[in-house]
Parts: sequence; structure tokens; C-alpha cells
Amino acid sequence: MQRRISFPSGLERADLAPEEEASLAFFASALPQDWEIYVRPHLNGLAPDFVLLSPAGGLAVIEVRAWTDGFLAQCRDEALLREPFARLRLAKEEIFEIYCPRPGLAAGLAHRKIASAYSAIRCGLICPQANLGHLCARFAPGPGRGQFISAREWNAGWLALAGQGELASYQTGWLLPNRGRRNPFMRP
Repeated sequence: MQRRISFPSGLERADLAPEEEASLAFFASALPQDWEIYVRPHLNGLAPDFVLLSPAGGLAVIEVRAWTDGFLAQCRDEALLREPFARLRLAKEEIFEIYCPRPGLAAGLAHRKIASAYSAIRCGLICPQANLGHLCARFAPGPGRGQFISAREWNAGWLALAGQGELASYQTGWLLPNRGRRNPFMRP
């Protein structure tokens, strides 16, 4: 079975930045064959770097940055550092609102079911030139750090961070911890 990798019209693999190419190579070799890879898809005016879709397993929205450990340690531009998190949140919300219908949910079950369905959409920030320890030190919630992601989002596994080690490992557990399980909210 041929893996589906989809580019928007006018964009070719040669047009990708090196860190996007490294991420695409990782996805193409590490994900199971039923996962589809969409490169910069147009989603209601948004264009995340990657959207990964498995009809049975769920969906992942990925942003890729060329940030190095040195850049992460020295950068003081909070707006620049917040940008991928804002893009990921917006993409997740838009995908959920547009593509995840919720008709007929009983009032008492609605909140719990919506929260569970929302968890079928994972988000990830990949920095192929950085170390995961530096990414966590910069972005994980904690005292004296900027609020890039809330403790609630972090603890719920809303966001996966990946650096050069995660891409080199060819393991996807950091992004898709339940990739082998069928998600009850995904119906092919």
C-alpha cells in the first residue's frame, strides 16, 4: 500500500525547508501505513506545516521551527516564541469546530464527550535542530517561565514537543501515544 503524502498545488517537496524535509522524512518512515500526511494543507484559511490523519487513530497538527538550543536560550521575543502555540491552538479549534460534528449529545454527557473527542486531535511542535531538554526548559509551564502553554494543557498531553533526538529515534510515541489503538471518535 502506497502512503498518501499530499502537497497543496504549487508546492513540491523540493520547496520545503530543511527542517520540514527532516520532519516529513520522519513521518514517512515512522508512521504506520494507514496514516496520511498532508503538507501545509489549507484548512479554513489556516495552513499548519503538517496534518497527520489516521481514519482509525486520530489526527495530529504539527508546526516545525528551525530553532536551535542557542536560539532558545537567547531569544527574548516572546511574541515570536508564542506564535507556533497560537497557530496550533487555532488549528485544533478550527478542525474540531468544522470537522467534528456533535449533533444529538445529551446535555449531561456533552461536556465529557466533547472533551474526549477534542483529545483525538493532538498537536506537536518540532524543532529538529534543538534538544528536547532545551525545548521543555523553555516551554513547559513553571515558575519564572513565559506562559506558552498552561499547566492544564501540558498535563492533558495537549502538546508534544520534539527535537533532534525524537526524530532520530524513529519512534512516534512522543506524538501519538495511542497510535496502535482505535480512537472511538474516529469513524472511517
